[in-house]
Amino acid sequence: SARLGATLPLDLDRPRGGRSLLQSSSLVSKVRLPEPMALPPHLEEIHNKVGIGPERTSSATGLYASDVFDPIGYDNELDLTLFRKNLAVQVLEQRQEQSGGETYSSDLVFKIKGIHAPLANAFRRVLLSEIPTMAIETVMFYDNTSVVHDEILAHRLGLVPIRVDPREFEYLTEGDTVTDRNCIKFRLCVECKQVQGAHRDAPARLKYTNSNVYSGDIQWQPFGNQAERFRARPIRPVHDDILLCKMRPNQRIEVEMHCVKGIGQTHAKWSPVATAFYRMMPDIVVNGQILGDEAMELMRKCPLRVFDVEDSILTVARPLSCTMCRECIRDGPQKDQIKLSKMRDHFIFSIESTGAIDPHDIFVEAADILIGKCRASRDALRSAVQ
Repeated sequence: SARLGATLPLDLDRPRGGRSLLQSSSLVSKVRLPEPMALPPHLEEIHNKVGIGPERTSSATGLYASDVFDPIGYDNELDLTLFRKNLAVQVLEQRQEQSGGETYSSDLVFKIKGIHAPLANAFRRVLLSEIPTMAIETVMFYDNTSVVHDEILAHRLGLVPIRVDPREFEYLTEGDTVTDRNCIKFRLCVECKQVQGAHRDAPARLKYTNSNVYSGDIQWQPFGNQAERFRARPIRPVHDDILLCKMRPNQRIEVEMHCVKGIGQTHAKWSPVATAFYRMMPDIVVNGQILGDEAMELMRKCPLRVFDVEDSILTVARPLSCTMCRECIRDGPQKDQIKLSKMRDHFIFSIESTGAIDPHDIFVEAADILIGKCRASRDALRSAVQ
């Protein structure tokens, strides 16, 4: 966060067309208001939270522009020092999976505080479409007598995630020669045959060999010095059980595949995530105390068990589980004692990796890319000003 770079200062007193920004406002053209240290409480609430009512939301539109509070003399510009101070990331959950004898992280859930929706969404878009991975791009068919057409099979092969570090490879551009530094070669050669002596009513997997063609049948063909470079961690599909095709006796598939580096912006097969999304942090406030039977009733009413009852007093035990279903504020005598809202500067992020890259590496890579974009924008603005 400390590397995001400085923002351009907004000087409210700098003359523009003979008048300062404050003097230009129709609301303060006659009397210049002193700049307050903080927003009034009602505006602070609107600025920081999205209100959740029994039937509708309030203040759903964020107020992020630097000049949105100029009429009252409040500077809404991003303060980089305050941004660095408030930014915090906390990992909530990291799930793991096993495939091919290797354990890898599949999902990452974390909280990030101190940013607003425009920056959170920019980070999400980088996660989806700008982090490079390796994917099958070219498929050369030598034989395909299965019922799956060449184009369909090639498309399915392209969507198989490949477990390899893309930083070990360069981009293959038009006119480049294929080398061990910009390409990975795979081969798929399977033929379905009848199993001798199998009962006629037996399942296909017992009557035939290779009746189902899986991603585990794809074989890496190292060339150049790839065998030495990836000796400790051979290149392979992430999952061995992705169904590619069904075959019957005397049907055969033989193809060669070239895997190259790319980004999800070009095609979804290069996206390192199955999905990446965020939601605002729920904020649940209980005004006063809800006791006894009312507390028990409210606890049972919540479908996600957000509330607990301790010593006959209602408590908010699991706020992260709240989906704002509003059951607790729709009816009942206690509905006016509960206030629901969502915090604009606090998000719960979920990164579901395809397995090609670990989610914590995806997070770091996305942060580096976003930092690079910020620096490029800052340098462009400085050049324009100069």
